[in-house]
Amino acid sequence: MTLKTLLVAATAAGLLTSPALATVTLQFSSLGAKLSNIQNAAGTATGGLNWGIVISTTANGFASSGAAYDGFVLPSPRNDSGTFLSAGGSLTDDYFYWGTTANAANTTTLASSGGTESGTNVINSIVGVPLTGAITAGDRFAIMWFDTGGSSSNGAKYGFLDSGFVLPSEGSTTDFSSTYVGTDPTRLASNTFGGAAPVPEPSRMMLLGFGLIGLFFRRRR
Repeated sequence: MTLKTLLVAATAAGLLTSPALATVTLQFSSLGAKLSNIQNAAGTATGGLNWGIVISTTANGFASSGAAYDGFVLPSPRNDSGTFLSAGGSLTDDYFYWGTTANAANTTTLASSGGTESGTNVINSIVGVPLTGAITAGDRFAIMWFDTGGSSSNGAKYGFLDSGFVLPSEGSTTDFSSTYVGTDPTRLASNTFGGAAPVPEPSRMMLLGFGLIGLFFRRRR
């Protein structure tokens, strides 16, 4: 029996299938506790704001606690497969995940059923967070939400919440809501996408300095 015949037979028998994408589900609100008081840039606690999570794919944490991002590699944060963020004009290792189309993440008015808590400015859960490539269980993640419209252009506003969250193991659903028992403080979309210029490396700055000094002495002669 040829290799081709074996492959055809194995495929027909269902023995060869593409590996399922390893994912996790993250929940932030439940009966008795909720991540609430999510605000837009104007300071209004509201429902309907877009949000997602930022995953630090290495152990170096987030760019200045999430307050220094320029924007996204792709023109919009609404990307089902995720995208990386930039800071200081350079690509970071921080990966933004928005959620699948079927489970697009929003702050919303929740029904008090299915383990969720009612509220008009509550972050509930995000489904299908991928564990693939550079993203692994144990990576730190934070929550990022966007002012009305969800723009990532220069000057647009976003909120960032780093509560020491860690991605759970493959296939699990983890509830982080116990952190939010009682009344939450207000959480404002107070950060601004900056569009900052790249900062020169120290070696390049030294070369530039030597060049300017040489030019100065040359002119003096």
